[in-house]
Amino acid sequence: MRLYGKKFLGKKVQRQISDKKETRDAIVWDILPAQKVARVRIQGSSTNIIADYPTSWETAPSWLKPGNIVRVNFVGGNRQRVEVIGTGKLRPTPVDGSASTPTNATPEDSVLTGCQVLPIPLNNRMAVMVKTGTFRISGTTYALDAIAMDEGDEMIMGDGCVMDETAAIVDIDTVAAGYYRIDYIVVGADGTVDYVKGTAATSDPVEPTTPADHVYLGKVFVYSGIAAITANEINQSYAAPVMSRLSTAYSDQSLAWAELSCTVTVSVIDQYGNAYSGGNIKISCKMMAGNGTIAGTSGSTTSLDDPVYSYDSGSGAVFTYTRNQLTTDRSPVFQIETEETPYSLMDVANIYLYDASGDRM
Repeated sequence: MRLYGKKFLGKKVQRQISDKKETRDAIVWDILPAQKVARVRIQGSSTNIIADYPTSWETAPSWLKPGNIVRVNFVGGNRQRVEVIGTGKLRPTPVDGSASTPTNATPEDSVLTGCQVLPIPLNNRMAVMVKTGTFRISGTTYALDAIAMDEGDEMIMGDGCVMDETAAIVDIDTVAAGYYRIDYIVVGADGTVDYVKGTAATSDPVEPTTPADHVYLGKVFVYSGIAAITANEINQSYAAPVMSRLSTAYSDQSLAWAELSCTVTVSVIDQYGNAYSGGNIKISCKMMAGNGTIAGTSGSTTSLDDPVYSYDSGSGAVFTYTRNQLTTDRSPVFQIETEETPYSLMDVANIYLYDASGDRM
């Protein structure tokens, strides 16, 4: 017995059902982003219905929020499968005795206007200024007013702060050598700007937390050796030290006729201005001009453009220069460069030689 016709008819009916659209206006009650669904209520109902986002949405659109009217589709006429398809037009009315709109959620605590944390404009020092503005805590809006006249001694002549626009001057503590710290600047409902000092660490310091009933305004990154807070330290996070530049020091950069040698100490400096401590670094030194002998860990040379090597072991790579003490002496110039690193750092060093009469050679 052939049933081909019935099969085709069954498939046709299924297609018609799947294509059927029953749409209604609904009011959004709440959003569940993790599940990519919204709970909505339709005309004459006090029951929340689960409505899926379309699978093509990466995030919910701006109009999908509690209290807004949307259009929902009962896919294939199935009351158990509901999908949000766009904005609606008519606000549904509820059954008697039920709420017509969802309860407005308390907006999150945040800065509304101003309240920026900035460096002292004309006199960078270990302090920051906070601008006036407004902020919200537990749904209530507060004003961060300008600094009071009797508190004006927080400012220093030449800071460049405008009193009517400055809410506070906050002094920032330094940190011990080799340590890093992240501090928070916050404001409470009482309108007082507070300083929340973080915990110092030798690497990757943990940020503090904003106290209850306070709003976070900004953070300050503090590292050892810092002498002033600039824009580079405000709202910045810790980054592992990397080689940034070379620093050269001399035991005696000017050699009189009777002085035969001096040492040249090379230090690798990180981006924070401190000695880099990332391990042994091979450093070359070669004479580009002048004469004499330059010696390092690898040996010594008297030839121009013939490098010698030393290693930065944490205290610095050291080279020793020795003059010939001849009338033909010429003040040497050296090129110092890191080797075998992801990138090369270079510096130029020079030593001044004087003859028996005290004239430069």
